[in-house]
Amino acid sequence: MSDFFHNGEITTLHLLKNDNIEYLEDKLRKYAKQNPITLILPSIFDEIKGEALPRIIDDLCTVDYLNEIVVTLGWSNHE
Repeated sequence: MSDFFHNGEITTLHLLKNDNIEYLEDKLRKYAKQNPITLILPSIFDEIKGEALPRIIDDLCTVDYLNEIVVTLGWSNHE
């Protein structure tokens, strides 16, 4: 069972397991019909220059229950 924490408008999901992904995605699709879902994806500036973040975003764009993807930007202390 997932650990859900809700504080105001933002819900976080923890401890998700891969054993029932179809069931979870089906529930998300049904929920998203009434309540649009936005994914907040934290990143650092160094990740924007790399290959991983664009590939992650490309994959997330195929998810049919996400209404919006917001990439947040932090900074890195290493040079």
